[in-house]
Amino acid sequence: RGLVSNLGGGEQMSVAGCLREGLSSPAEATYEDKKLEATLRHLTKDLFAAKVAPSTRTSRVNGNAYTASVFLNLLSLVDEMESDPVADAGRAADKAPRNGSGGSGGSGGSGG
Repeated sequence: RGLVSNLGGGEQMSVAGCLREGLSSPAEATYEDKKLEATLRHLTKDLFAAKVAPSTRTSRVNGNAYTASVFLNLLSLVDEMESDPVADAGRAADKAPRNGSGGSGGSGGSGG
């Protein structure tokens, strides 16, 4: 109630006043409201530390999974580019659409 928070820029506003102002504004007006963001961070700091922070340890140490997936896909691309041409031909044949008609097209080929 009587809490005063320094919200940057030399401005001070009561937490309750900042929340009241945020709640009375349209949602779109709060998206980039730095005072409201700072107030909410201040109010939820302990809860965040208890509930969320423990689950971020691995990402803080190793980096996020997005980075890992980018590099794995890059390695996959390099591997595909440096593949054996004979193996590539086999893979291409495996991926080629098959004629499901079962008619006489034969598997022996038609060239000579």
